[in-house]
Amino acid sequence: MARPVAVGHTISRDDLATAEMSGDTIPAYAGGHMSEVIGKTAAVGLVTGQVLSPAMLTTRPPTPAGDVVVGVSLKPGQFPAAGIAAGDPVMVILLQAPSVSGGSNAASVLDPSAQVVDAQTMPDSGGAVASLLIPRAEAAQVAQASSAGLVAVAQVAGR
Repeated sequence: MARPVAVGHTISRDDLATAEMSGDTIPAYAGGHMSEVIGKTAAVGLVTGQVLSPAMLTTRPPTPAGDVVVGVSLKPGQFPAAGIAAGDPVMVILLQAPSVSGGSNAASVLDPSAQVVDAQTMPDSGGAVASLLIPRAEAAQVAQASSAGLVAVAQVAGR
């Protein structure tokens, strides 16, 4: 590294330098492969003189300020039948637990425009797990609802 960069920084040519190294057992990018590094995102804070390895970089865009990525567990029927995938815009819905008194069980919207960062179906259960990009202020409520099995997602038109 030619200079320090923070987590989430997109690497540019000006951030990089080359250095001579002996041995070939260090998992690092060779100087002739800078094009493989430029445009990637720093997954960790990097300091001047640090040798870059693939584990220090990511192709995922940084999480925007004020947002977080939260994981949710979805049961069958709590997400579209075709599944969800990274980049999909979704509405996050809070389902109500069944009422013992027979009262109203109306659902409510936790986030009208979340984005799926990653998703995987769980073949054993027919459910899915998803990482959702949401505003920081909603994270605790979404996580709590997910742990209780009360989160559903619906696909919506693009963000």
